[in-house]
Amino acid sequence: MSNLKTTSYKRYIDNLNDLRTFVNDSHKVQLGQSSGSGAEQFVIEHANFLTKSALVQLCVCLESYLKDVLSEIYKEYQQRVANANLPKNVIVIASRDKENKFSKAAVNKATKDLEKRENAEAIFLLQENENGFDDFISGNPDRTKVAFSYMGIDLDKVSSYIQHKDLIQSIVLKRNKVLHYNDQASDLTFPDVIQISAVFEEYVEDIDATIQTAIAS
Repeated sequence: MSNLKTTSYKRYIDNLNDLRTFVNDSHKVQLGQSSGSGAEQFVIEHANFLTKSALVQLCVCLESYLKDVLSEIYKEYQQRVANANLPKNVIVIASRDKENKFSKAAVNKATKDLEKRENAEAIFLLQENENGFDDFISGNPDRTKVAFSYMGIDLDKVSSYIQHKDLIQSIVLKRNKVLHYNDQASDLTFPDVIQISAVFEEYVEDIDATIQTAIAS
């Protein structure tokens, strides 16, 4: 596995470690292993709320990484397009893919932009929409796979994606139930969150390594 990491991955790990520190500290308080902070009673009385919050934050960290790294890939390829100095018609025609939502949006905007330019050979630059890639990003592994396929990355070739996608899906669904249906998630404990975070880290690390390979090629 590559030792190179994207900027998005480094930010993800920082956020994940901060969350783990919070969860581990809360668990110590719950077990009576940490005293003098005045937080014991709060943690004991609100342990379920805190574990649910941690679960939600795990998914937020994952989805933030996916959005950030997709943008990172996009900007890398955008720069390559600019550096290639290709004729506008070549790229516009090549981008007319009915199944590719990024390309459809890019063609519409780029065509209008290029029509305003006097240079017939103006460089065509892809553009994110006003919400970035929010419309395409989800912790749902199937949606993640589709989003990354638009950037030429096949997650079916990523071992941790295949190994963990069912668990990731179940955690995302559990998060959704907590947020939208007030699910109590009473079976969730602080150690559970730490264990899940390890799976999330392996999942993201393997995806990130695949991205680095793609960018380097």
